[in-house]
Order: sequence, then C-alpha cells, then structure tokens
Amino acid sequence: MNEANGNQKQNPVPELPPPRVMAEIFMALNRTMAGERRALASRAGKSFGGDRNLYHTLGYPEDLEYQDFLSMYTRGDLAQRIIEAPVDDTWRHAPELREGDGNDVDSDTPFTNTFDAFAQDIGLWNQLEQLDAITGIGRYGVLLIGIRDGHKLDEPVENIVGLNQVIYLQPYDEGQVTINSYVTNRGSPNYGLPEQYTIDPGEGDSFPVHYSRIIHVVEKPRFSRIYGQPRLEAIYNRLMDLQKVIGSSAEAYWKLIYKGAIISTKDGYSLPSDADSVTELETKIDDYVNDFRRFLLLDGMEMKDLGSQNVDPSNLVDVIISVIAATMGIPKRILMGSELGELASSQDAGHWAGRIASRRTKYAEGRILNPLLKRLSDWGALELPKIYSWYWQPLFELSDVDRAAAAKNYADSLVSASAASASGAVDLDEFREKSTPYTVQPEMVPDPFDSDPIETMEGE
Repeated sequence: MNEANGNQKQNPVPELPPPRVMAEIFMALNRTMAGERRALASRAGKSFGGDRNLYHTLGYPEDLEYQDFLSMYTRGDLAQRIIEAPVDDTWRHAPELREGDGNDVDSDTPFTNTFDAFAQDIGLWNQLEQLDAITGIGRYGVLLIGIRDGHKLDEPVENIVGLNQVIYLQPYDEGQVTINSYVTNRGSPNYGLPEQYTIDPGEGDSFPVHYSRIIHVVEKPRFSRIYGQPRLEAIYNRLMDLQKVIGSSAEAYWKLIYKGAIISTKDGYSLPSDADSVTELETKIDDYVNDFRRFLLLDGMEMKDLGSQNVDPSNLVDVIISVIAATMGIPKRILMGSELGELASSQDAGHWAGRIASRRTKYAEGRILNPLLKRLSDWGALELPKIYSWYWQPLFELSDVDRAAAAKNYADSLVSASAASASGAVDLDEFREKSTPYTVQPEMVPDPFDSDPIETMEGE
C-alpha cells in the first residue's frame, strides 16, 4: 500500500540482536545508570558554576560505595540504629499466614500448617530479619535458597516435590554478590533482571548461582528494578557531621578541661642545665599532669594553672539528630530510644506503628514473603491456595496512662452525647460503637495495600 491510496506506510518490526549482544546491552545500561548516578553525585554540593564545592570544603565524599555504607553501619553508632530500628520492629513478631478472605479466614489449614512447620525447621524468620538488615546497608540483598535437586547452583531449578527438599536459606549482602548476566528473553517475566550471579562468602571461595535459586530484594527501587537506595545514603553527610561534632567536642573537652600550666623561674634563678636535673624536673611535671601526683617541689620556680573550660555540643547535636530523624521518617524519641530518658508519646508511637505497618505489607510481604511463596509454588514444593493473606500483630499498644485518659475522655463525651441524643442530634448507640475506649487507636499512617489478600491466578 502507498500514501496515494490514503494509507500510511507501516514501519517494519526491528529484529532483536543476539542474546549475547542483548546481555552486553543490559550490562552497559546498568553501567550507564551507575555512571549517571556518580555524575549526579559529583555535582552535589557545587555552586557558582563549580567554583565552590561544599562537599570538598566540608570533607564529604562525592562518590559513595558499598564499603562506605558498611563502615558507617559497623562503627557509626546512630547509623546502626537507623538500619536496625525498622528491621527490629518489622520482624518483632513473626507474621501469621492465613488462608481465605473476609469472614472465611483460617490459620489452621493443611497449607498454613505445612508452611509454619517449614518456617520453624529452617529458621525462616531469623534469616529474613538478617536479609532485611543487610539489604538496607547497600542497594540490594539476595536470599539463596539451597535445595536438594541434583543440579549445580548455576543451573535452573527443576520441579521438586515437598518442602523437605529445601535444606537452607542464606542471605548475602551487595558486597558479597556480583551480577554477571541478565535475562534477555522478552517473553520472560524476568526480562532485564539478573540471570547469573557470583556469590563470594568472604573466604575467597566464590561460586556462580542461577537466578531461579535467589530472591533478589530491593527496598526502594526508585530508579531501577535491580538497585535501590541504601538507607544511609540520604543522611550520610549528616552522620559525618555528627561524628565531627561529637569527636571534636570530645577532643576539645580533653584539652580544655585542663588547659595546662606555665612554669617559670623566679628572679635570680635559671632552669637546670645538666641532663639528669632536666630529666628529673620533667618527670615531676609529667607525674603531676598525667598521673595522680598532686604536689610539686620546685626550687626557684613557680607554677601557674591556666584553668579549665567546659564544652557543651548538645544544641548542635540535637539539630543534626532532628534533621536525621525527619529525613528517615523516624520520630526522634523512637530513634533515640530510652537514651533520651523519656518515653515516646502516643502520637510518635502511632506514627511509627503506621510506618511499620506500611513497611510490612509493601516491603516485607510484597518483596520478600510473597516472592518466596511463589518460588516454592513454582517448584512444586508448596501448593498455594487461591487466596491467602498475612496477619501481623499490631506494633502499637496503649499504655495504662493512655487508657485511663481515654476512659476519662470517653466518660465526659458520653455525658455530652447523652444530653444531645435527647434532642435527636446524636445517635447514642452509634456514638458508643465508634467511640468506646481501648478499641480506638491513635491515627496510623494510611496504607492502601494494608490487609489486602493475595489472590493467585494460573499462569501468573
């Protein structure tokens, strides 16, 4: 057909390059993305056309690697708390697997009992808690599923029967994993995702692994399905500021709490000239300054103490921690814990509980638990029901003081509502149903995915 007949020419469908070329293209794209992120990082902190570089002036690294985050986590005190706080509260209580939906929900079925026994035997919840923590240090983490199927780890998994074929679960962090190749089959749901990994446990005994034996976990895949954002990346500069303030304050305190002393000779006297006398004098002064000796016998000399000065960095430390807490979405009292000497308010606790509830459903379920169940189902090790869901114990509980305050407020409100119900302005029964204390919890952060059951479909 031609344009003269009123029909437009159709462009031919381009042919895809060979798989090896496609794999190289995917790897190049990922290198390009990493290069763009490094280029973006190199522009951070620059102003006046690059003439002023705040990162360089303030000592912040422009390019952050996995080892930087790992070092900050292992020795960064507050950094470890930031990584561990959401992990501890997410997995504080193991979730309960339930079958069914609506009013027809049961946690005591052959499916749930089989999974519960498997989780207990293999130590599932400890492994997932560890996986969550190490995933947050870098851009991703992986969970290696060891099975007894007669094939090598770099080969795809064949169908297996029974969960007894699954013999171990082992988490690995980004520093122990290298992605070697990517899936190039456009008909695969894993198109563009890793196909082959190399895992190095750290003893120099690395081994290749096929993706079908791995759960690839990313917490915040904002720019990629493969790489997320390390939890410490956005606050790395503030953590360095905290180290500078606390470290320099400690050094200043050490120097200013005792400024030292000036020892001078009186008129008509001079310092000793022979080596033994000089050594003896230096020893006396050193014992006085650095030891417990608190007297000096000086012939023809006098000593003047320069005094001391206190150093209080608390205001600056408080500002930095407030910025960190706001950036991470962790209430300050929750972040600092009992070290503040005060308990978190109901509002703080409720806000944090809402964030953890959202994290449980979107991340723990969506990126770890459900992919694990589906992987076991694909292998034939576990038969999934049509509908299942996870139940998590609430993180937030009212204290006795809060309960007493709620009861008093309810009693006062009930008196007012009773008077208003006489005129028909208030439905007293509806008021009691919606406002009874102990059933009303502080407002949580809304989560559109919360408590949604998972429905499995054939071919999905």
